[in-house]
Amino acid sequence: MSNITLYGAEENLAAFLETEEGGIPEEMQQEFALALAGASEMALDKRDNCIRFLRHIEAQIEFAKAEKGRINEWQKHLEGGLERFRLYLATVVAEHGKQAKGSPKLEGRIGSLSLRKKPDTALVTDEAEVPAKYKTVTVTMSAEAWAFLSQDVVGFDVQISESISRRPILEALKVGEEIPGAELLFGEDTLLVK
Repeated sequence: MSNITLYGAEENLAAFLETEEGGIPEEMQQEFALALAGASEMALDKRDNCIRFLRHIEAQIEFAKAEKGRINEWQKHLEGGLERFRLYLATVVAEHGKQAKGSPKLEGRIGSLSLRKKPDTALVTDEAEVPAKYKTVTVTMSAEAWAFLSQDVVGFDVQISESISRRPILEALKVGEEIPGAELLFGEDTLLVK
């Protein structure tokens, strides 16, 4: 009966207790008491095993959480170190990798270190200040609403979304135009390892 589940052990114990309530003949009471004690002991063992298993799994989950935190910290440490090393290498390549043509480059036996300029970008600092000529409006509505609106009848749900077109802003900033709410970010040199 060692393969019995907790459910089976509880069912077995409940059957013994129900039988006991119905009355046990005098000649069977000692044998019944031993069997009832065995069923009760088995139910207790199964309960304890379930509690141990739950506690074990909960402890494993806590351990996994702690390890995840430790590994995340380790990853951040490695990423920070890698970024600092890449910046150092970019500085060395910029200073000592000068060539007659092209980007600064240092050749090794197994690869090369070079610099590549990231593209310039337009940074929108205040969307409300950006002039309307750099914005796009999208209107979404049902065809039924459009039919009524085109006849100057109002009262339908219309959603309007506004977005900023960054490419024209970037082009204007590059030629020296000043655009309220936007500024030009010059692309920085980044290390390229081949």
